[in-house]
Amino acid sequence: MPPEENTNGLGKLLNALIKINNRRIENYYRARDRIKDNTHLKIVFMERIKQSANFILDLKEYLSGANDKPSQNVLSSGTGLKKWINIKRFSTSENASILGRCEMEEESAIKAYEQTLLSKAEIPGELRFKISQQQKEIMSSYEFIKKFRDFNLDLSSWSE
Repeated sequence: MPPEENTNGLGKLLNALIKINNRRIENYYRARDRIKDNTHLKIVFMERIKQSANFILDLKEYLSGANDKPSQNVLSSGTGLKKWINIKRFSTSENASILGRCEMEEESAIKAYEQTLLSKAEIPGELRFKISQQQKEIMSSYEFIKKFRDFNLDLSSWSE
């Protein structure tokens, strides 16, 4: 594969991961704003926002090495996700629903990372390791969110 094609392909892959992380940030902000009287869950969402922001910074470093520009766009994951974001009312009992939507977002991110790692593009070893580490962190986040949802914890008891 000629170097310019490889670089272009790598740039597209990295931009796709940046878009996924931008989407995670946007959706966790919206989820945080929908939660009422639950400081602990808001902190969890803010941690995920910071996580994605750090992932983007890491990916941008490699993207600049590939002579490509980082994406600022947010991917659309379909109407289902948009519908939950636009819901106007949430009660405390609907925390499980919010967490379920966050879980779906994490599944989408995991799949995007998996597709990147399985792609035929030449990904340098150090970058492949970084992408794999980010995917593992998102998987851990997914499991954490899923446990909250599965056990339907009364998270308000965790608040200060």
